[in-house]
Amino acid sequence: GVDGRMTVVGGMPKASGPIRAGVSDHMARLVTETRRHDASIRAGLNFRWNESISKYVQDYCATKGLAFGSIDRTVEPKELIGKDKGSIPWKVEYLVTTSGRVPPVFYESRGWGKEPLFFLVGPDPAGVATHAIEIAKGLAQ
Repeated sequence: GVDGRMTVVGGMPKASGPIRAGVSDHMARLVTETRRHDASIRAGLNFRWNESISKYVQDYCATKGLAFGSIDRTVEPKELIGKDKGSIPWKVEYLVTTSGRVPPVFYESRGWGKEPLFFLVGPDPAGVATHAIEIAKGLAQ
C-alpha cells in the first residue's frame, strides 16, 4: 500500500509516501473480508468522499456500467462503534445484503469518529488503479 495518504498536487493524485508492504492494514482487512463474498477481489483502494465527488463517481459508474453501493454507518451496531478493527466484517456484510454482492465501487457514510470515504475493489491492482486515475482525471477537468 501507499505509506500515508494520497493528495492532489498540480491537479493530479500524488502519494505522500512510498509504496510498501503492510502499511495499509485497513485496506488489507477490507480486501480480505470482501474476498469472503467474492474470491476474485484481490486489490482495493479508498479515497475522499464529498458531495461533488459522489455525484461524479455515481455518473462514472453509470457510464462504465459499474455497480455502485453504499454502507450506512449510522445503522452500525452500537457495540462496534469506537471498537478498533471491529467494523469491517459488519460493513462488508451490510454492503452485500443491501447491494446483493460486493460492487466494485462503494462508499461508506460518516459515522461516529469516522470520515465518509469511497472504495474501489477489483481482481487486480492495475484495473483498480485505472478506475481511480479515470475518476481523478474526470474530477480535475
